[in-house]
Amino acid sequence: MLVAPIRARSLALRPMPRAALVGQETAPQTVCTAEFWPKRTDASRRAGPTVKLMAAAGGEMGRFGRALQATKLACDQLAPLVRELYKSAGTLNELKADDSVFTVADGLVQDLLTRGLLRNGEGFKAIVGEEDATSTNLQTRPYTVSGLRVPEQLFERIERTRDAVQLLGRELSAAGDASTYSDCTVFIDPIDGTREFSTNLGEQCTILVGFAVGGRPTAGLMYRPIPDPTSWALGCKDEGLFDACLDESASVRTTTSATNSHGLLTSNGHISPFLEQIIKDIAEQNDATAADTSELRVRAGGVGNKLMNLLEHKGMFYIQDRGVSRWDTCAPQAVIEARGGLLVKLSCLLRAGSLESYTYEKTSTNLDLNADFPVELGKYNLRKDADAKGSCADPQAQAAAVNAYSNICGFLALDAKTATDSTQLQSVVDLVRAAAAKASPTFT
Repeated sequence: MLVAPIRARSLALRPMPRAALVGQETAPQTVCTAEFWPKRTDASRRAGPTVKLMAAAGGEMGRFGRALQATKLACDQLAPLVRELYKSAGTLNELKADDSVFTVADGLVQDLLTRGLLRNGEGFKAIVGEEDATSTNLQTRPYTVSGLRVPEQLFERIERTRDAVQLLGRELSAAGDASTYSDCTVFIDPIDGTREFSTNLGEQCTILVGFAVGGRPTAGLMYRPIPDPTSWALGCKDEGLFDACLDESASVRTTTSATNSHGLLTSNGHISPFLEQIIKDIAEQNDATAADTSELRVRAGGVGNKLMNLLEHKGMFYIQDRGVSRWDTCAPQAVIEARGGLLVKLSCLLRAGSLESYTYEKTSTNLDLNADFPVELGKYNLRKDADAKGSCADPQAQAAAVNAYSNICGFLALDAKTATDSTQLQSVVDLVRAAAAKASPTFT
């Protein structure tokens, strides 16, 4: 076999605590110094598990531990509101210029996180959000998002949620000083998987909040708001922190009827010839039957959801050669790396077998132009004012046409088991490079 099947299990990475299954209580291994993590009560136990954060070495919670704790608690406040909006998703959305779906939930979540939790960026280097251009009014009734009126029956819930998130923002600010996060750029995808959100696949959506320092993803939270209880994962490698409440059931959060621990995680829809070739090559090297081959493709929606699926052992790796942005990968990369895995640019892997990260900064020009592979210009990666299409290999032309935050180099993500095993890692690299020689990736 090319790659041995990986059994679903928790990885013993120290000093990171064991991930919890949804619905399973776990005792905290350490007590956090921060005081705003909720105490457990009978009511909160019935509502679902809360797993305390792992304190950094020496007993002091680091700055990103505090930020992740506050962000996770903010998402706990947001989740009931998002579930209410999900019930009306079909009437509270519109199409954007690239034919992706925008929902009222997108605008609400981004506004509440940006204005409430992060205090409009006060104390941070910058905030980059997928819906930065959205016009939102959550200060005075009637509440509106991008011209869409929020249902009146949600006004009181919005106000309670807004006030609670603002309180968390004040507590986070009070826990540090003006310089605590001054080097930190925050990337937000308020609802990753909006098409799934608007087509009754909401359990495959995530809220993604990533913190980058020096252009590198440093800490992040992936949070599924629709399931009740919710599932989530957060981490910061620099602070030795990983905490999660994961769903390791056989098929939930994927569209495939059964998952395969050594399969390839893919989108629900059409995939490129390159990804089809990878699946074909895996099948051939494992002498797979037609039925087995169909199970090698694990379909799921949303980048964040698929990367949570990776943590949940529902696939061994996730490769994407088109259609994602920095806000899709900042938080997941930080969490995956905190767990011992990796997320790297596909183009660099193909060119030289190197494992290189995207650059995460607020910028007007894409910082990871694809000089070694032509980019297929189109609606998913073009600037709004660009007038170009088709294949483009010239770096200057790319710089003029490509959106600043498009991940035009593709990416490969691996779980810790594969990333830390040199033999399995090399097998995956060889597999990907061999497939690319037969069917070139579609970098968009």
